[in-house]
Amino acid sequence: MDSEKYFEYLVNEALRDVQSFKGWDFSQITGPGRMVESPHKWNYVSKIQPYLFGTNTLLDIGTGGGEILSTLQPLPRLSYAVEDYPPNVEVAKERLEPLGVKVFPIDQGSDLLFSNLPFEDNYFDLVINRHTGYTEYEVHRILKPSGHYITQQVSGQTTINLQRILVGDETIRAPNWNLKVAAERLQAHGFKIIEEMGDVGHLRFFDIGAVVFYLIACPWTIENFTVEKYRGKLLDLNKYIEQQGYFNMDYELLFVIAKK
Repeated sequence: MDSEKYFEYLVNEALRDVQSFKGWDFSQITGPGRMVESPHKWNYVSKIQPYLFGTNTLLDIGTGGGEILSTLQPLPRLSYAVEDYPPNVEVAKERLEPLGVKVFPIDQGSDLLFSNLPFEDNYFDLVINRHTGYTEYEVHRILKPSGHYITQQVSGQTTINLQRILVGDETIRAPNWNLKVAAERLQAHGFKIIEEMGDVGHLRFFDIGAVVFYLIACPWTIENFTVEKYRGKLLDLNKYIEQQGYFNMDYELLFVIAKK
């Protein structure tokens, strides 16, 4: 096998396939098993389900394409979602509005923490958030007294090993964002922590095309990523995958249930 020609084939295939990427659907690389995720200590949906019963008002912060929210049953009568990534908004509306969910596009600009949500004070029984920034005081403001906030986040260590391979050690600094910080900040803004857990895992990539697909689909991983800009490093990573059989991109998850 000509390794470099196969590299070009995989990269070109990824560049073509990622053009049809919508919402938060990675099935083009997860379906055939080219990217797999290690199991977690918890299941996000299963953790939310008990809190849906008796809930009248629900908000999903950063719904993506509505993939997770659409699986929750029973959805409260008044269910809402907000999304700040423009390509995802129409996908979310197509999926969620037939279920009775109102989807609000949020123009975040340089503010990625949803600090000005279009909802009244003390409105929601339950607010959920998977892998999206948030502002503690704003979540507190829109929750009813005794309302719950359930969030799963990725820590500042997530994707660092891939970034260091492609960009270089000297330029990468992990943000100070972990379970301890998240819990302390919620407590400082008037929340009681009901449950908290952390977990370390990985995304396993079995070919360089899957890595390229992921990096283009998630442009915040490496800012201004292009294949040409990182071709040399990608070729090195391709050789590693050919020898090892896979590459593990490290991540660290945190999970918190908090009560106002």
